[in-house]
Amino acid sequence: MRDELFSRVKNKFSAKAPRVLFPEWQDQRVQEAVKFLLQKKICEKFFILGTREEFCSFKENSLFDEEEESLCFSLSSQNLEARVYNTLKASYLRREKKIDESRLQEKATSKLYQSVFLLAEKEVDCVVAGCSYTTREVIIAGLELLEKQEGLGAISSCFFMTRQENARQLAFQALYADCAVIINPGVQELVSIAESTLATWKNFSFLFSAKEPVLAFLSYATHNSASDGSVERVKQASALFAQRNPNVLVDGPLQFDAAFDISVRRIKVKNSNLKEEPANIYIFPDINAGNIAYKISQRLAGCQAYGPLLQGFSAAYSDLSRGASASDIAMVTCLKLLSLST
Repeated sequence: MRDELFSRVKNKFSAKAPRVLFPEWQDQRVQEAVKFLLQKKICEKFFILGTREEFCSFKENSLFDEEEESLCFSLSSQNLEARVYNTLKASYLRREKKIDESRLQEKATSKLYQSVFLLAEKEVDCVVAGCSYTTREVIIAGLELLEKQEGLGAISSCFFMTRQENARQLAFQALYADCAVIINPGVQELVSIAESTLATWKNFSFLFSAKEPVLAFLSYATHNSASDGSVERVKQASALFAQRNPNVLVDGPLQFDAAFDISVRRIKVKNSNLKEEPANIYIFPDINAGNIAYKISQRLAGCQAYGPLLQGFSAAYSDLSRGASASDIAMVTCLKLLSLST
């Protein structure tokens, strides 16, 4: 799966290598990920956003060998601060938002905001952050500087979950959403999350053994086995999504076992819209359920979890779990690059 992913990215950018920016370039995991991306020839250059002194310090202390160091280039942040400051201030004035000069200056000097600004200006192709920045910080920077993708609703996220077949377990590929952004989604937000995640599935369809997306809205109840406000919200979201996307296999509310295991579904549901297919897109009722589920799948079921992949921005911009490994960072970068139109 990894080799197929890397091959697709290289083919997509065969004419011109993508310009990827990591605001947390000083993190050892990021440097290890960049070494890998350079070795695989997915990226041809590594851009360091900072002062000349920071760049010199990096070259003295980096993990790179002499050949790899020759591929590292400094992006000066000197007049970048003024550009970011002026852009943010103009945005605040346009929206009649109160301006805190000290906070605005702090954002203008932030490597995260500077990176996102360069992405918005199309001076780089992709930004991946989150090794030390929180998800909230990453999303707010995106909301302040990036456009939203046309046709999609609220900004959300998903995790690409994968596990290879082994002697004890079957292979597994799925998208989990939303695990990181929308805390307690309403009906419209659940539909928006589902539609954004469906679009992500279509981007990555070659990574799935299934031929088509199969989407389950999850709950603690299956259909009418229980009823309260949360179950009703999921039921309404499932019905609205089905109405708006009549050609997609979707059902809900479903408990996870009924969504995942066809034999359980036959017992619990008489006529499921999912037919005889296991779900490969799981929409969780809230962020608590989604966040807990992906970490349980990762730690107990041996799944690899890549994300959170941000959905809804017009540019290739993604978050990372602060516990991400170098391999995770490289994979998330490749997944986001595939979402770019060339």
